[in-house]
Amino acid sequence: MSELKKCPFCGGTNLVKHSTAEYHWIHCEDCSAYGPLVLWSEDEKIVWNTRHVESELHGRIVELEAYADKLAAGLPEGMLPKDVEIIREANWEFAQRIAALESQVKELEIASTELIGYIKSGNNEKAYLQMLVLEAVIEAVTHWRPLPEPPHESRIQEAQNG
Repeated sequence: MSELKKCPFCGGTNLVKHSTAEYHWIHCEDCSAYGPLVLWSEDEKIVWNTRHVESELHGRIVELEAYADKLAAGLPEGMLPKDVEIIREANWEFAQRIAALESQVKELEIASTELIGYIKSGNNEKAYLQMLVLEAVIEAVTHWRPLPEPPHESRIQEAQNG
């Protein structure tokens, strides 16, 4: 399974595919993390490798930090343009959001593990209830505000010119 990304929790590569009659999923043997349950009509490798929110947030943070460094270059220490302060605040907010998302991912991992146990034991009633819990957690993870736009080019030139 070399085409799989490393485990998002531990960075491990000891990944194993598991399956039932209806679902399949990826499991990290290094940290016991489970990927999402995937119907047989879907590719579990694509689901395991897809990390949209994480990629978008980290990419945006890197972009904003580079912009802040560019603006701050050459300015006396402690004297930062308003845009740089706004960007630094946004970076802090992104970091807080990433921490919240990591917490929600752990909740998903726990709920998924419980669901898998119910499915394996044939306890359909508890499996159904656990699916409802998972849906609620997923709803919380996937609905958040969009990323802000970077400052307008005229503000960049204004800050550079003093």
